[in-house]
Amino acid sequence: MADERDDDDLPPEEWTKKIFKKARNPMAKNDEDRHVVPNMDRGGWDVVKEDHQRSSGHFDTQKEAITRAKEIVEKTGDGKGDVRIHGRDGRIRDSDSGSKNESPKKDRKH
Repeated sequence: MADERDDDDLPPEEWTKKIFKKARNPMAKNDEDRHVVPNMDRGGWDVVKEDHQRSSGHFDTQKEAITRAKEIVEKTGDGKGDVRIHGRDGRIRDSDSGSKNESPKKDRKH
């Protein structure tokens, strides 16, 4: 494994591309989840699907993007998906489950 780089060594834009690389197996696709990711070109934050071609929305603040992602998960995913919140470095820093995907233990963060 001579030329493999650790994810810690990748720049944020490459790390984000790696996360959202198109799945080879169409059965692995997850349409219920939404990701809140930084937009490296325009600034601000985007709400995207896992193997997105385009953004579901662009927002100035991460908070606005998270609110929209939660709305999408509840309406289009019947509350079964998750909202994956990425930091500016592209790594997932938090996650919030939809209403039908909650564990019995109450989430105190959201």
